Amino acid sequence: MRTYDNKVMDLLLGFCALVYSPPDYGKTRSAATCIPPVAFINNEHKDPRLVLASTGAEIDYFEPDDFDNEMELLNEWITKAKEGSLKYKTVFKDGLTFTQSQYKLGLEEDRYVARVIKKEAREGMIDRYRLDQSDWGTANSMLIRNTSLFNKLSKFGVMVICTAISQDNPKWNITLGCGPALQGKEFTSVLPGFFDLIGLIVEPWHIMEDGTIRSPMIDFHSEDGKFLSRVTGEKLARHHRGPLNWTKIGEMLR
Repeated sequence: MRTYDNKVMDLLLGFCALVYSPPDYGKTRSAATCIPPVAFINNEHKDPRLVLASTGAEIDYFEPDDFDNEMELLNEWITKAKEGSLKYKTVFKDGLTFTQSQYKLGLEEDRYVARVIKKEAREGMIDRYRLDQSDWGTANSMLIRNTSLFNKLSKFGVMVICTAISQDNPKWNITLGCGPALQGKEFTSVLPGFFDLIGLIVEPWHIMEDGTIRSPMIDFHSEDGKFLSRVTGEKLARHHRGPLNWTKIGEMLR
């Protein structure tokens, strides 16, 4: 059991944030605004250096082979963070939507192998790429376990950022006008409990006429409750909409 009091230097406070938006709004690019050095966990198929190399940001990239590989990496970082020896000030995960997709593919393969062993497999793709109903609970549990480690890491002074693709009227809550593109109600029901901040990019990054790049605009509070959001801290609550700069957001939050 970890115990701690309310006396802490601001710089020792980490936080865990989720940012979501349509593609090409500036989620990946925002990693360059984080406190360096940054550990970038790439769960997508694209090479993030195509976006971030030109920024000159101090970033190391990690591409886990599978669920177990990423969990081992996170547990190693948590141990180092406890000891005060973790190199990274920020851990950036890009992103949850693709992570869930990869878990689903892995479970499809495992389920097919199980059907072959039981001699229940039928020829063709319908049986090869199909999950049983119980497998969806497994996929949700995997994502909960993964996200809980990111949250735990943030409690040792690390700034943790996770991204997700946005979806209009998400299936897990169709009353929302917009939310993260995730499947299953088990994980999405506990989603706010993992993140100190949840924000939607409401305006994408833009190249101005003079060639400068305007930062994307993020909002951590939905006035009408139409998009999933969460804001923490009085100062940030008063200025919940603004440029997506994680270092400045962290300063306001702390």
